[in-house]
Amino acid sequence: QMKLYVVARRDINSGKNLNNACNNAQRAYNYGKLQGTEGTRVYTESGMLVARCLNAIPAYANRFPNSKAQAKRVLQNLATNYNHSGAKNMLKQIN
Repeated sequence: QMKLYVVARRDINSGKNLNNACNNAQRAYNYGKLQGTEGTRVYTESGMLVARCLNAIPAYANRFPNSKAQAKRVLQNLATNYNHSGAKNMLKQIN
């Protein structure tokens, strides 16, 4: 999970291999929350990457019929269950 997240974050931030990076972020997020603080952090941050992909990377978002609603669902999960301030801010920007 950590490896997928790190590769996804690096590629998304550098603007390279965006579709593949979003797939990696989705895979990391799909693992769910693993044990420990680090597991929670990787889960929430990979969720943020997934939301970013669904909202701002057309090559990835266009594969889904309602990508913006999916992004909101991910962000609401992070904001509600993990009190994630970044998710709360991104939700305000999307609405």
